[in-house]
Amino acid sequence: MLFLLLSFSEMELFSEEELVVSPFLFPQEVKEAPANITIFTKEDIEELGIQTLAELLMLVDGVYVTPSERHLHRVWVRGVKGYYNDRILLLIDGIPQREPIYGHAPVDENLPLDLIERVEVMKGPLSSLYGSNAFAAVVNVITKKPEKETRISASLGSFNTVEGWIRSGGDKFLAEGRIYNTEGDGPEFSKDNERNSLRMDPVHAENFIGKFKYREITLFWGYEKFRHRYTTLWDVPYEDWAVDWFFYNTLRFSLLIKKKWNWIEGGVRLYYENYDNGGYYEISRDTITYGVFPIKKSSLCGMNGYMKMEGERWGIIGGGVLERLHVRDVRDLYVNLENPEDTVSPFSDTSSIYDYWMDPRTIYTWGVFTEGRLRLGILSLMGGLRADKYGEEKINMVPRAILKIGKRRKFSLKVMYGEAYRNPSMRELYIKSTGIWPQGNEELKDEKITTREVLLYLYPWKNTLFKISLFGNTVRNLIRVENRMYVNSAEEDTIIGAEFALKNIGEKHRLSLNLSHLLKEDSFYPRTMLKCVLNYRPTYTLSISPVFMWVSSRGDEPPFWDVSFSVCKIRGPFTINFKIQNLFNRHAYDPNYRDPDERPIDRGERKFLLRVSYAL
Repeated sequence: MLFLLLSFSEMELFSEEELVVSPFLFPQEVKEAPANITIFTKEDIEELGIQTLAELLMLVDGVYVTPSERHLHRVWVRGVKGYYNDRILLLIDGIPQREPIYGHAPVDENLPLDLIERVEVMKGPLSSLYGSNAFAAVVNVITKKPEKETRISASLGSFNTVEGWIRSGGDKFLAEGRIYNTEGDGPEFSKDNERNSLRMDPVHAENFIGKFKYREITLFWGYEKFRHRYTTLWDVPYEDWAVDWFFYNTLRFSLLIKKKWNWIEGGVRLYYENYDNGGYYEISRDTITYGVFPIKKSSLCGMNGYMKMEGERWGIIGGGVLERLHVRDVRDLYVNLENPEDTVSPFSDTSSIYDYWMDPRTIYTWGVFTEGRLRLGILSLMGGLRADKYGEEKINMVPRAILKIGKRRKFSLKVMYGEAYRNPSMRELYIKSTGIWPQGNEELKDEKITTREVLLYLYPWKNTLFKISLFGNTVRNLIRVENRMYVNSAEEDTIIGAEFALKNIGEKHRLSLNLSHLLKEDSFYPRTMLKCVLNYRPTYTLSISPVFMWVSSRGDEPPFWDVSFSVCKIRGPFTINFKIQNLFNRHAYDPNYRDPDERPIDRGERKFLLRVSYAL
């Protein structure tokens, strides 16, 4: 934790000068890279007391994170919404984290944040490099390298929140174990919107992660066990909701091999992810009470590789990817609690004993891509093209083009055009249902988005940056539910907006202020958001960070504002963090995205967390 021993002027905290790799696979400064990028470092995560990736993403301009009727959060970007976070792509060290059945990006349950070196958030379409689901944004999480350190940490917070982890490493390896438990701060549900004392999102999580690096070979493995309770039936007494729960067991491996020969570099990644998701809730039908076990087991394995050549003013890269998506078991199993041998769903018909199921199935996908860049004085040209094939579907072709004009430390103007797509999830394509859930539709088309953006960086004064972005999204073939079946929308959706950001760094402070605005009204998405993060360092070992956020109305829900406050202190081998979220305990609600007619969802009340870590 030596970063707190340096002043801001001595650190490379001016993030637009930091090197970013994700949007082009070439190390480039943020203002030079062909995307609209926000970077968070391990110092940001530590000093701001961030607990989840969803909480971190809420600080990005144009990004809105909303709670759901379950514990998991939904990440929406520039007016592009999604029920299962399937319109953003999450990467961990370049490996896609995409549960095959729903296409869900796990921003809550996946990775302990103390293991993160940095997070790169790239807004806009990036399917030309990353393929499906790189629709509205790509979030690349880069984990820490092995280092000689052993650190233990313990946390205590409101709502009986406790956490403990230990991380140890050497020159070539790193390992971490973590246990987290909380009763949850919300959302709280009750009949007729009356508040109650029953917490609706208790969580238990366990993470075990390892990393081994030898020269240009990196091996990563991880296991996540995530449990949370949730509401399923809205018309029963809320005391019965305590038996409802979900669980996620995820096992992952990846192997990266890189090699460099002079000005040529190549690399191959192999990865495997196994998802064992399930749950339990109870339901009554005709005086019979059933225990319902949702079963969802799937896996994703793949290989991607690249080769790039780079000169002083030019660069070219090419690569490919092959993936296998496999669904082993998807069904809702009903068990009569009085007669356990009765496993026929009361909502099924003669075609099956289940009312919700999918036959086992395997889909192979492949893709090839190429991108290049050329710099001529103050002018740079960048572009790329990717072709993908998903199962038996036709080949997708998505382009990207960028024109940049700039002068270092004066200004940088980028004009960007890009397209992206999202393959329908297996749930949307193949699910069979005789109950209330929508049917799959194998005739679904890929969702498409086209984005045009003008991005300007200005440096009016020393250590001060203005960023202005004007963008327009055209979305086609959005998948929605109609008459209990997934269908493509016949209408195009146009989203036009603007984003303004100010960053200023002094000897003892760092200020980030951003404002985003959409021209289109939306029943769920705020039209305007204002976010301000101030990090003040009165001494080399003390950091104070207030965060302010104002969000405009969402449908019938009024605007709200929120203030959080965190303190980080170094004392010898100890690092002490204290954070208060929702400092003034202001209650705010979001419309229920699953069903607007259902009660709104509480965003949670004031909570605190105290964390103490010790370096052995």
